[in-house]
Amino acid sequence: MSTKSQDNDNETNNNPDIDFDTRTIYLYTDVNSQIAKEISRAISHFNQGKYPIYLYINSPGGDVAAMISIMASLKQSQNPIIIDITGEADSAAAFIALCGTYTRMFKLGSMMFHKMWFTHIEGSTTEVEEINKNTQKTMKRIVKEMLKDKKITYAEFMDKMGEKDWTITPEEAKKYGFINEIY
Repeated sequence: MSTKSQDNDNETNNNPDIDFDTRTIYLYTDVNSQIAKEISRAISHFNQGKYPIYLYINSPGGDVAAMISIMASLKQSQNPIIIDITGEADSAAAFIALCGTYTRMFKLGSMMFHKMWFTHIEGSTTEVEEINKNTQKTMKRIVKEMLKDKKITYAEFMDKMGEKDWTITPEEAKKYGFINEIY
């Protein structure tokens, strides 16, 4: 009987690869509600012990609500969270990467931040304006929370992000306090 998740082919099942023996989670897919559920369950299970939890990230990002759920699980963990960015940590995955107790990034890796955007909205102009207002408020809360112990202010972060994607190198990530180590 394997202690790994049943099917490790993330391309077909869109699940994170979880190794229960080594307390390791591989987020190598889009962030969505199913991924959030699996990662939250794994962290809850791993919190029964007293050892670090390892999260490897190479993800293009995904859903904001799922991202917030994963961030909550990581922040509430009783054990240290060691995050390793092995490739890209983009969009939602970049914010997840900010939740580690200790975060490393491969020297060819990157992080990308951008403002939240919509894939599909329907409604009256008033409803769309309300959605936009609430989205901006949510973005502000997320960014302010994640920057509390970083070396960049909210205003600087939002200015760098501007109206387009802000991709940063490992050196920049370390400068801003997003990661602890480059390898």
